[in-house]
Amino acid sequence: MDTLTPSLGYRDPRAASRFLVDALGFTHVRWYDDRVTGEVHHAELRAPHGAVVHLTTEDPDTAYADADGQWRPVPPAEA
Repeated sequence: MDTLTPSLGYRDPRAASRFLVDALGFTHVRWYDDRVTGEVHHAELRAPHGAVVHLTTEDPDTAYADADGQWRPVPPAEA
């Protein structure tokens, strides 16, 4: 069976993590952050039914995949 693990970038991954834990019952598996800047490099959480999600600090230079599977750069934010 194939597994798809979403990796989601958030402006505040700590708040997203708190929501997943408090509201949906996720548990922390791994957490790697920069102790100086506070940037979350990688967080792994597990849902009660076993699914895994990865969280990170949002990066405006990150690419994303369209529904057709083609990688595209993130469009620049409008001023």
